[in-house]
Amino acid sequence: MPELGGYGGDVTFVGGYVTNVKEWNIDYGVEALDATDFASAGEGDVVRGIRSWTGTYKCSLDDTVVIIAPGLVGAAVFTATGARTYTGTMMLTNVSFGASTAGLMEVTCSFRSKTLLAIN
Repeated sequence: MPELGGYGGDVTFVGGYVTNVKEWNIDYGVEALDATDFASAGEGDVVRGIRSWTGTYKCSLDDTVVIIAPGLVGAAVFTATGARTYTGTMMLTNVSFGASTAGLMEVTCSFRSKTLLAIN
């Protein structure tokens, strides 16, 4: 049985607060820069590059949700059970809207880090 489950996700922008967040994911990684040279004796060699985080969040739209656009910068706080939080500043890179006859109108937002991800 998993020890952690997601139960919250808050996203705040200068113009307002995004509500109805229902799903989120974060990919946290580092670039592996190729440092292979002739002294590597035929073995590949890498060094650590820039750390960054990317991800998406999904929310259902209603008349209280602030409409958002690519390029917008905001603060994000994503929470998992056990009081573990993932916080940072991010920039929206893509926004996808969708609707169906059998469900709520939803928006999926992709983002990239502006500051280092803090995990508490």
